Amino acid sequence: MAILGAINDLSSDKRQSIAQDLGLPGQFVVSSAGRDPEGVWREATAISNPNQRVQTQMGVAVSWAQSDPMAALWAAQESRNEQMRLFVQMQILQSMLAGDGMAQLVWVESQPEGQCRDQLMSALVRRLAEQDPERAQSLIARLPETHRDQVELSLWNQRAAEDPEGATAWVSARNDGGMREVHQMMAMLSTAPPEIAERLFQALLTTARAQVETTYVQLLARTDPDRAAKRVDQITEPDRRLAAAQSLVSGWSEQDPQAARRWIEQQPGDSTPMLWQILAMSWGRTDPAATRNVADSMDAGCNRDLFVLGMIASTASDAEEATALIDRIGDAKLREQALKTQDQLKTAMEGMYVIDSGVR
Repeated sequence: MAILGAINDLSSDKRQSIAQDLGLPGQFVVSSAGRDPEGVWREATAISNPNQRVQTQMGVAVSWAQSDPMAALWAAQESRNEQMRLFVQMQILQSMLAGDGMAQLVWVESQPEGQCRDQLMSALVRRLAEQDPERAQSLIARLPETHRDQVELSLWNQRAAEDPEGATAWVSARNDGGMREVHQMMAMLSTAPPEIAERLFQALLTTARAQVETTYVQLLARTDPDRAAKRVDQITEPDRRLAAAQSLVSGWSEQDPQAARRWIEQQPGDSTPMLWQILAMSWGRTDPAATRNVADSMDAGCNRDLFVLGMIASTASDAEEATALIDRIGDAKLREQALKTQDQLKTAMEGMYVIDSGVR
């Protein structure tokens, strides 16, 4: 610091020359920013190294963000660097957040339209959510659609953790079953704690609930499979029930494949072949011996054939094992299809080996 103090007492040209010789242009310029802002900016702009120039300009602008926001903005705009402009504006916004929210909003909306303003508004909404969730929610409508979903989801997750009832009421009051809403609800379900996810699911309109049902069942199967199974049992429409059952088995087989197997055995015969295949695909990766025992215990027919197909999918990288499993498929057409798929996979794997080996 003593060296920097001595440098600051010299003329501008000598200060700049000595600082550059010492490799300290950024530190030097920032340390003297309070003496002559415009002169300091000219010195920063004169640095020949482009990366060092931008870093130094940014340091000057940030040093002004607390004491003189207008000077900081002027510096950011003078740099003609979009990233720097956004960074400086974020610094100014951070320094303003402890003050009046309306002043912050007025300042953000006074900025030129574009990506910087959109990101500033997103940051403002997220920070305001900590102080005034209702007000933050009202500002979301001012965001462009490209930012709105992400900020809205972030806001909802924050509310759900602090005020589950309020968060659920908000969903109930606004969801309309549109695709944008449904995508949002699926994301919310995947991040919410189980008890909040249940409230959220119940708050959805019937049309939206049907669209997120399979996602919800799969998530529920990982935490409370019995409840997920009861939900599937309550679905009467065949296609919806089958889709939900597949999601249930997919999630359940990761946690307790034996329980998933017992549930499948209780289902109507015409809906089970695909369920057996899904179970084997997941179970075969973690316990291939157990899946072989299950296959041995099953009666010949469609269910066993599809279960074996699932086992083959789980051991696709082991060509010898896959070939042995294919021989256990009873249906000739299904066996032929499995052989063709295995040949295609083998060809693809050989091609990858040739590329990796550098063979031409």
